[in-house]
Amino acid sequence: MGPADPAESDLEDAVRDLLLLMPRLVARAKRIPPPDSLRDLTLGPRHLSLLVFLLLDSPMTVNDLAARLQLAPTTASLLI
Repeated sequence: MGPADPAESDLEDAVRDLLLLMPRLVARAKRIPPPDSLRDLTLGPRHLSLLVFLLLDSPMTVNDLAARLQLAPTTASLLI
């Protein structure tokens, strides 16, 4: 049984398309080398996620950042 509202159906189709596209985007992103300015810092994926959140949504507390990264606040603090 599908959704009765055409807008809801369009939304479900868009979400489905994005979910199918996501693995390809992630695989491609993993092949992109980090910028020269970050290459020597040996940053992992968690660090890059943290930096993106701070870049786009800062300022925020360690607890807010931990919640967004789905980490314990102590772990987020160590990453910082």
